[in-house]
Amino acid sequence: MGGWLNDLPLIIRADATAETGAGHVMRCASLAAAWTAATGSAGIFVGRIEIPFVLRQLAQVGALLESSEFSATDGALVVVDSYDAGTRASWARAPGAVLRVLIDDVGAEVPDGFNVVLNPNPYATEALYPSFAGELLAGGGAVLLREGLPAAKTGVGTGVLLGGGGPSRVLLSALERLSETAALGPWAAVGEWAPAGWRTVPSDGPWGDLSSRARLLVAAGSATWESASVGVPVALVEVADNQRLVADWARQQGTPVVRVADYTCAATLTDALRNALVHARKMPVLKSGSQSVVTRLIALAARGPG
Repeated sequence: MGGWLNDLPLIIRADATAETGAGHVMRCASLAAAWTAATGSAGIFVGRIEIPFVLRQLAQVGALLESSEFSATDGALVVVDSYDAGTRASWARAPGAVLRVLIDDVGAEVPDGFNVVLNPNPYATEALYPSFAGELLAGGGAVLLREGLPAAKTGVGTGVLLGGGGPSRVLLSALERLSETAALGPWAAVGEWAPAGWRTVPSDGPWGDLSSRARLLVAAGSATWESASVGVPVALVEVADNQRLVADWARQQGTPVVRVADYTCAATLTDALRNALVHARKMPVLKSGSQSVVTRLIALAARGPG
């Protein structure tokens, strides 16, 4: 492609910190990679991006970084991926944007100014946005996955993937107790928090190791969809309120889910996690919709916000 697209910047407002986790920026990195493949232009990321492996992923897809004060949106396609109400409201009014896209997971109220809602989750339907009159891109065909995910291999042991923030104190204590269950080992975790005796899997390209595990324990965020794409049997942990819809969808597929907030005692949480892992199962296979989403956004931008 070329022509007017060469002059259409893609600006993505998203954060990746210990508080927000990595998922917002990682899925937007998949969107940016598809954008570059379609247009030849790099995506521009704006926000607090502090997690090293996320920064390396953005470099890998050729994205550009700007400070959180960056506001040059005239003639741009703007994508906002944040739960923060103030961030959503201010970027909904981004001046001169050709198209304003809100990425949302939970069916929140959409601030005036957004033309498109993108809910990149298999459970998403129009019912989540009854008062939104704009364009909705949602469901299994809109899941944003990075390229090059491997297929599952016959494996051994348990891998744990909890996102960029790491586990809470109670969850970490439960995992340390859980590692005494020899039948589920050997154990591996993505992140520097891994208990003593566990293999530490690098955050860059973790699926080289995790695809060879017999089962996974995964936080019920965007990594859930990568797990479904790879095809390793999974048990989920719901570690935040905004993961409820992911957890509900997974339960409907027969996937064991443990809601960490239901436990204040590490010993009982350990028992729940052990039972979930014993019954881990594969989820329905998902494929990335990043390219089809970009194709649709380009068509909407060409049509204009009206």
